[in-house]
Amino acid sequence: VEMFIQMAISAPLAMVVIFALLYYFFRNLTLIYAPMVVAMVSVIATMSLLVATGQTVHIMSSMIPIFIMPIAVLDSVHILSEFIDYYPRSRSRRLTMEHVMRELFVPMFYTSTTTAIGFASLALVPIPPVQVFGVFVAFGVLLAWLLSISFIPAYIFLVRREKIEVLAGTRLHADDDDTASIGAFLQRLRVFSLGHARKIVVASLALAVAFVYGITQIV
Repeated sequence: VEMFIQMAISAPLAMVVIFALLYYFFRNLTLIYAPMVVAMVSVIATMSLLVATGQTVHIMSSMIPIFIMPIAVLDSVHILSEFIDYYPRSRSRRLTMEHVMRELFVPMFYTSTTTAIGFASLALVPIPPVQVFGVFVAFGVLLAWLLSISFIPAYIFLVRREKIEVLAGTRLHADDDDTASIGAFLQRLRVFSLGHARKIVVASLALAVAFVYGITQIV
């Protein structure tokens, strides 16, 4: 009973957190809708397949939505971000989308497939609930990738050109401010890292030793 209560609370909360983060970064609901649709469809399709194949919704499989949702929005965010960044140069949705796919298709393919393979490898674990969890998360990740490269471009072409022009112009000015602030932070970080190089290495090694000891205490 508690498991299903937690699933009913945690999964929607994860979606709310993702929505809030996307709005914080993009500050535009038009851009946010598409990744959220991809995440929702990926989760619903994966859980539907889980039930349709006769698998039990147990503690492990109930966590599948929480794993899929953040992974599902990643490729969508990459596509949207690259599209808005490049659009002011061409002012053509088709040319911009062709550029985006040339730049991102291979990286997105590799990151999605390696993530899916990582989860699918759990099928080798001799624990049935873990096997089910790994296989279906892998399916959800690949489905999210497929939806990202098919649905997101179609979604962009359905958005009115005027709105895209506004988004691109707003993003351009915002990026200038962000670049300046990020550059200043990275400069301070560079100075700190160079000035305390040995201390950082020693602290990292000490943490590694502590972590190894911690791992040995796992029961």
